[in-house]
Amino acid sequence: MKPYYDTKVEIEILETTLERLELDYKWWQGQLNPSKHPPHIPLNECVENMRRIGKRINTYTDLLALQYKLKEDIEKLMSTYQGIEGKILYYREVKGMTLKQIAENLGYSYAYIRNINSRLNKKMTIRIQSCS
Repeated sequence: MKPYYDTKVEIEILETTLERLELDYKWWQGQLNPSKHPPHIPLNECVENMRRIGKRINTYTDLLALQYKLKEDIEKLMSTYQGIEGKILYYREVKGMTLKQIAENLGYSYAYIRNINSRLNKKMTIRIQSCS
């Protein structure tokens, strides 16, 4: 399973990229009116750049939707775990902590956390496979 933390970072990157692309698109759109934005850029160049950027906007929008869905699916899966498993999952996936950091934070030995994490991974693999 892709870590939740990585998914959140990818969502932020995609959102930022989309914002930038939308600004670029609007800039090229503004170039279509030469009286407002001299010097004039040829119409075909403006249209071609808008078309190219529009395609990228569509692609990134689709990717962002997939990442939102993945994030939602991970959150649903994580919400089913309680107790120490839930804490390990939260710290590992949401906070991006290592097992050693989790052990220190929760006051358990690294070996104990590693064993629970191993069982947790097996359970999650079975659940993910049953959903496929």
